[in-house]
Amino acid sequence: MKKILYCVACLLSAFVAADAQVVKTVDLEVAKHLKDVISADEALTYDSIAVLSGTINDDDIRFLANCCENGRLSGIDLSSVEISDHRIPPRAFCPSKINSAGTKNSSDGSLSKLHYLRLPLNLRKICESAFLSTGLRQIEIPRTVDKIESNAFGKCNELTEVAVRIPDARYVDARYAFDKNVKTAQLVVPTGSANSFMYAQGWGDFGKISEREDLYTIRRINLDGSGLAAQLGSSLLTTDSLVVSGNLVAEDFATMVKSTGDGRLTGIDLTACTVENNAIPDDAFYVPVGEDVKKWRKRKKLLYVTLPEGITSIGEGAFSSNGKLRCINIPSSVTNIGEDAYYGCTYASGSVTVPEGVSRLMPSVFENCSFLTEIRLPSTLSIMDTRSLRLQPNYLAGGWHVNFKVNRMTPPKSSKEESDNAFGFDPIDLADNLRYCTLYVPVGAKPAYEADEMWSCFGNIIETSDLTGGTSGIAAAITSAGKTVDTRIYTLDGRYVGTDLNRLGRGVYVVNGKKVVR
Repeated sequence: MKKILYCVACLLSAFVAADAQVVKTVDLEVAKHLKDVISADEALTYDSIAVLSGTINDDDIRFLANCCENGRLSGIDLSSVEISDHRIPPRAFCPSKINSAGTKNSSDGSLSKLHYLRLPLNLRKICESAFLSTGLRQIEIPRTVDKIESNAFGKCNELTEVAVRIPDARYVDARYAFDKNVKTAQLVVPTGSANSFMYAQGWGDFGKISEREDLYTIRRINLDGSGLAAQLGSSLLTTDSLVVSGNLVAEDFATMVKSTGDGRLTGIDLTACTVENNAIPDDAFYVPVGEDVKKWRKRKKLLYVTLPEGITSIGEGAFSSNGKLRCINIPSSVTNIGEDAYYGCTYASGSVTVPEGVSRLMPSVFENCSFLTEIRLPSTLSIMDTRSLRLQPNYLAGGWHVNFKVNRMTPPKSSKEESDNAFGFDPIDLADNLRYCTLYVPVGAKPAYEADEMWSCFGNIIETSDLTGGTSGIAAAITSAGKTVDTRIYTLDGRYVGTDLNRLGRGVYVVNGKKVVR
């Protein structure tokens, strides 16, 4: 134990003020809040606080801010914990009395002592004015962050370096996060991404932009007969993103799970791959729980997985409990999605399209995908099993705010009734939760949905010509030899947009060399 504490102290010394004398390490796996393990008076005597495990919330942030404002705290390490709501709250560390904090090297600003901070491992958003007028000198933006709001680092006059573990400026919105003071600071970005940040609003204001290899490592692997593990070798645990081509087998999926669970892997691109049996295996990207559930939560790091066209099946639990997965992209060739395939992907947001050809939604396939805003269901879907569309784990005040688009003239049926239906609620609770949701159906289909006990619970049902009630048949073309081949669809300016016209918005596209109006 002494050795562990010594190592922690050595680590912290790299990012706390030179005159720091007192380092406090805290474990929140048992305690609920920082104030439960550190007294208010004691906290004011620390130069640095490191939280080694657990989850922090807004109350803990306020506690730390008070330590900076009224005590000696200059360094904070939150890199081993998760933060509730995935965000640093607005004005979290902004001084309650700014005074002369806007003057360089000022000691009068209430929070000028906060020099170094390592952010939580699941952080997604840094809210407005979170660090406004603080004395931050260095900050590292984790790869999970996709939004930094206005003045988040405004008037940080002592800021000398911002390091970003994000490989492309398009992945994070920081348009108004910094101000003119960063003209004297350095932005450090992953190798190969300098141009991306140089011309991006907000990031381009830095006086100097340099690249560093260790911030984000992309490995491009061609499986030429040897397995993925052999190809990765010693880089198995130090790779952030994989771009793989060639034929994938079951052992390769196990390698990817190990790389994300034990290593740093957060992004996987398999678009140039073929997959054994054209099927993503059961539990393909599921990280085993092991003996320590608390450590298990930290091992689930995947943010993106892009699957190849041509696969026909996604196995049971393939992405189950990948709580940090940001989006769900299902290839148009898929006709079967297994039970629990995306269960617990609570971080996934935006829309998801279930492809034409899928006839049944298996149990809990999208259960607890809490942040999805739109689900599109195909004309081929006839049966939905229990809880397959129960997006929320609990009752939410005000109900859901999700749009459903069903490309079918008659309502898909639930395999069971009452609380075991597809939405997982009895009719009374279902109506309460769906009252703010909109259901879009093909022209002429509205009466059938209004007459259905389950689908009639939607607050608003709208007929739209964007839904045809059937497949267009454009997703595959027939060659003279009678073999089915993928059809590639392009915009008029030459951008490839997929193989399924039904998934695209209105416009003019080029399909097999001919213009098609959608």
